[in-house]
Amino acid sequence: MRTVEQRVQLLTFAWFRQTTAAAAVIFPSRNIARCIAQFAGQIIFIFDTVHEKYRNVIQHKGTYVYRPDRDERYSLPPKIHIAVGSSLALNHYFSEFSIKCIRPHQDLIGIVSDLRVCHEDEYDNRFCVESILRIRGANMFCYCGMNSADSGCLISVTQTKRTPEKRGQKVDIKWQQNDIVTVKLDQKQWMVAFYLNDKLIRELRVVPH
Repeated sequence: MRTVEQRVQLLTFAWFRQTTAAAAVIFPSRNIARCIAQFAGQIIFIFDTVHEKYRNVIQHKGTYVYRPDRDERYSLPPKIHIAVGSSLALNHYFSEFSIKCIRPHQDLIGIVSDLRVCHEDEYDNRFCVESILRIRGANMFCYCGMNSADSGCLISVTQTKRTPEKRGQKVDIKWQQNDIVTVKLDQKQWMVAFYLNDKLIRELRVVPH
């Protein structure tokens, strides 16, 4: 499966060739990149980063993440922790994404500064928060739809000081089937906001990596 970066490069190259064949003016590459980001940012976002042995959880070309049941031929017990990410980084043109809950459980959705937690052997089958705490300088800001207390919570991990800092904030609302969870990043104010069905749940202060 091609990464998001590779897909963007192919899309930009194809658009560039088609444009230059039909027009006499050739636009600078940075303008093309800006057009691509504004035009197709929401469409390009896919899940494409996961440990190789869990590759089957990414389906439908990266638009669907699925944990097979115990009754299926390929199954994953609930105790197995899997971190799935996207190689497309949030930026000024692509600043939000939404995910629909199909069968929510103790899942996390958010942003992370180091994707090694998704695919390196060292972090295999580790809770993603524990993995981030093992990477020096890595930060994480996420929304958990259901924790052990049968409610939601927000979790932030920042490592700008000598000692990593982990904070949790309880959220009374837990995810249900067909809920839409949205993550929005404001890089001017350095805040990340989490929404549930277009309702703002809470904002967290982001610490740049």
